[in-house]
Amino acid sequence: MKKILSKITIVLTIAMITAMYMTNSFGVQTQGTDGSGSGSSSASSSSSSSGLSSFSSINEKAKGFIQKGSEQETISQSKVEQDLLPLARILMGIAVLVLLSVGAILGVKYMISGADERANIKEKLIWYVISAVLIFGAVAIFNIVINVLNKISD
Repeated sequence: MKKILSKITIVLTIAMITAMYMTNSFGVQTQGTDGSGSGSSSASSSSSSSGLSSFSSINEKAKGFIQKGSEQETISQSKVEQDLLPLARILMGIAVLVLLSVGAILGVKYMISGADERANIKEKLIWYVISAVLIFGAVAIFNIVINVLNKISD
C-alpha cells in the first residue's frame, strides 16, 4: 500500500510541476511589452502580441513545412547505412563484451563451486547460451531481411 501511495504522490507531483510550466508556455500575454517596447496592461487582440495565431496562419505555416520537406532530397540507403553502421558496430561490440564477461564469470563460478551450486550454474548457462543465440541470431535475421527486401525492391 505504501508503494502505491508513493507512486501516486510522485505522479501527482510531476503533473503539478508540468501544469505550472504549461500555463507559462501557453498562457495569453496580459502584461509586458507588445513587441514594440511599450508596456501594455491588457491582452491585445492581434496575434503577434498575444502569441496566438489564427487558423489561416497556422495552416500557412503547415503548408510551408510540408513544402520545405518535399523540396529536400530523399534519404538514400547508402547514407543511412553510412550513418548507422558505426552505431551498430558499437552496440554489437558491447554485446560481445557483455557475453564474454558473463561467460567468464559463470565459468569461474562453475570451476570453484561445489556439486549443488554447479546445478544452479548449469541452469544459468542455458539462459546464457539462449541469450547469445538471440543476440547473434538477431543480427543474422536482420541481414537476411535486408537482403530479401533489397532483392524484392530491385
